[in-house]
Amino acid sequence: MSNEKTEYLFMLGGRLADQRAKIGHTQRSLADLFDISSRTQIKYESGATAPDATYLHGLHMLGMDVYYILTGESSPNPITVEEKVVLTSYRELGDQGRAALLGMLDGFAKSLKPIIKNRKQTITVHGDIGQQVAGDITAPQTINVGRKKK
Repeated sequence: MSNEKTEYLFMLGGRLADQRAKIGHTQRSLADLFDISSRTQIKYESGATAPDATYLHGLHMLGMDVYYILTGESSPNPITVEEKVVLTSYRELGDQGRAALLGMLDGFAKSLKPIIKNRKQTITVHGDIGQQVAGDITAPQTINVGRKKK
């Protein structure tokens, strides 16, 4: 094995060990999770052997930064496990669900901004699938949306 390859595998193994510890796994627990021997996990982390694509994909699914493990540079757009769940759920929604979720997120974002004095209330209607009420409501108010029940 060339010296360059040996050095690369050694560095990859060290980064793998760092990422494993970061998500709270031991060598044994990660080996058990992937149905490999503890010795194989040790070989990966020591740089004696290289992990295969299936193993690396599994690491990605656990939330590890595989780009970092392979290159030594942090992923340009890291995404957390929670963000993956939100994105997957969002993609499964229909048009109405997406519009409702986007309206809710916009409302949360606006509620976290500093309160601006003399802000006017607005109602924004986006076609047939989304309505949004924004502004500072200082008194109890009723907003009727939709049509009367038959």
